Amino acid sequence: HWGFDYEGRVFSTPIINLSEVDGAQRELEYLLANGAKVALIKPGPVNGLRGWRSPALPEFDPFWRDVEAAGLPIVLHASYPPLD
Repeated sequence: HWGFDYEGRVFSTPIINLSEVDGAQRELEYLLANGAKVALIKPGPVNGLRGWRSPALPEFDPFWRDVEAAGLPIVLHASYPPLD
């Protein structure tokens, strides 16, 4: 069975979509429940229901609180397209 953790030595890196904070928290719970050891987010603003938003805004604090409590490393992929 392949998942986020294969035999304790091969780990996939799931991507968390931050366009909706509640959805990101649900995805985080799912990833943790299924053995994720790390997660990836975009290294810039995300386009959500309220337009482009920085993940550093206070509205994302509940998500970051859960990430910190879980001790899950968050990594960035450095290929973000330019904003028009």
